[in-house]
Amino acid sequence: KRASNLSPAVIAARGQRIYESRLKPVLEPQSNGQIVAIEVESGDHAVGSDLLAAADKLQRNHPDSTFYFIRIGSQAVFRLG
Repeated sequence: KRASNLSPAVIAARGQRIYESRLKPVLEPQSNGQIVAIEVESGDHAVGSDLLAAADKLQRNHPDSTFYFIRIGSQAVFRLG
């Protein structure tokens, strides 16, 4: 299945698993606060200062994919309040 055909819950679970197992040890703490976009089929990723910057970088190699985003060093991409 292509990522775009996966449910949001499956995309989130795969993205979080990839982040925790492969990316967190490499990206934290030096990239804390930045956004990482993860292509959940391949595990490819790109880091940017915001959601759009990360997505633009990753979309060059994965134009038809769905991405999972996480703020490095945080539990959420956005903060309220």
